[in-house]
Amino acid sequence: MIALSGTQLAYRWLTTTPARLVPDEREAARAFRRECLSWMRAAQIEAFALGDKEETSLSNMREPVLRFYVRRKLASRRVKTLIPAVISLPGSHRRVMTDVSVAKVARASCGPASRIYGRYVGPNDAGTASCVLYAIDNPSTRYILSAWHVLCGPGGRAADPISCDNSICGMLSGKYQSLTPEPAKNPFRIQSFDGALALANPGSTETGSPHSNLHLSGIRLTPVAKGETLTCFGSFSGAARAAVVLEPAVTEPIGYRYGYITFANLIKTTLLSQKGDSGAPVVDATNKLVGYVVADDSDSAAAATWIQPIQQVLSEYAVSLAVEAQATTNGEGTQPKDQIDILARTLWGEARGEPEKGIIAIAWVVLNRLRMRPLQFGTSIAGVCQKPKQFSCWNKDDRNLPKLLGVNTANSAFRRCLEVARAAVANSLPEDPTFGSCHYHTVGTIAKWSVGHTPAVRIGDHVFFNDVA
Repeated sequence: MIALSGTQLAYRWLTTTPARLVPDEREAARAFRRECLSWMRAAQIEAFALGDKEETSLSNMREPVLRFYVRRKLASRRVKTLIPAVISLPGSHRRVMTDVSVAKVARASCGPASRIYGRYVGPNDAGTASCVLYAIDNPSTRYILSAWHVLCGPGGRAADPISCDNSICGMLSGKYQSLTPEPAKNPFRIQSFDGALALANPGSTETGSPHSNLHLSGIRLTPVAKGETLTCFGSFSGAARAAVVLEPAVTEPIGYRYGYITFANLIKTTLLSQKGDSGAPVVDATNKLVGYVVADDSDSAAAATWIQPIQQVLSEYAVSLAVEAQATTNGEGTQPKDQIDILARTLWGEARGEPEKGIIAIAWVVLNRLRMRPLQFGTSIAGVCQKPKQFSCWNKDDRNLPKLLGVNTANSAFRRCLEVARAAVANSLPEDPTFGSCHYHTVGTIAKWSVGHTPAVRIGDHVFFNDVA
């Protein structure tokens, strides 16, 4: 198996059942899942994904994170269970950084109508793009998922062009199944699933959902139940269509124009689709992606649709759903990712030699200024940190400013500061050790503003004040 980073391993352990893991990692994976599920169930998480920290206005460093998506962010006092800023992996000293974002629209198509087809299929038999995925071992690699018989068929080969409507949106990747159609139904010869991935063109701007009400909040991790209602978003049917699950897992010979192929563990529903909806994403009542359409039988009196569960595809190809965060700002036009970066650099500039409690204390000073005196100090974390003549590490004439702007995650002290900054932005810092202080200075310094005031506490080489106007 390819060596995985701690973040990649964490995602693998959360999404892969222990039975499918190599024996050496099963016990650690079970322990990790138990530990995470204890707070994941209570934290109202809609989905989670693996990815890199996006570029900030100050830095282009790439930082791997395990990102958790919630329906909306709440004040920390209203959250019963907080998502930890850092997760430790059992059996090792590795720690995984997390991030919390508001779930937006998962990329669910490759064009304005999401009609997609491969070289050997053609526009007359176009299907529907299911969703956009990214490779776990290379988050910058994007794939478009659809049914095998839509993107590939018996004649398809890797590197074949894939079209969205009349423009090429990518090429067939090597991640597709080699299926053999048979002349007659054969329920005893079970082949793999009906699915293929197209490598999306780099920097493509076409990818987007054609359905304004299609908000994929994540992947369905539990099996569907008989009688449950599912909804399909097909490009040809043009609107959401609902149906009821008839059988959660059936083995069925599917008829194509070139023969029959038998698949196992398909979800069978009442009629949910029509011609051209093959590959269309299917979601449950909470808008989690259950799978995609692979066939229907609209000519039968008991018309039905068959759905390929998404979990098998994700596990087989080591990919994840490309859910994206909302581009909300946190005051003064600065993105949340910049707030974290600016705070981390402030902590590094002011307290890199301090113990962790000392770094946390400086972070609390920033938060206290933001919450208690926004008109005086700033209305965002970035604004508080970079307010002139407050934190000297940001002064233009400070000789350490170039070091502050250039430090990255190769520096162990900066990694510590980054962990604290993430926790601060996520409202998951430990209790304030400064007792509400908005001011501090180093021990031995004589500051005019502190004359006549009594320090609330000393932490490391800093004394903190909570009685300065």
